[in-house]
Amino acid sequence: MRDMLIMEKALREIVSAEGFEWPEKAVLEKPREASHGDLATNLAMVLSKQAKCAPRAVAEKLIA
Repeated sequence: MRDMLIMEKALREIVSAEGFEWPEKAVLEKPREASHGDLATNLAMVLSKQAKCAPRAVAEKLIA
């Protein structure tokens, strides 16, 4: 649980630094299957409209 809070805080800071607002529909959760990683988020999908670009481009921007 603590890891999720730390990650959400970091993501919120990144989103803010990029000049976007945190979307209400953004979700950070543990994936159903462990093979899919430790955490999953729909952030790129829900930010794509605000960013006016493809979700993959948003994800790459957030990763950088």
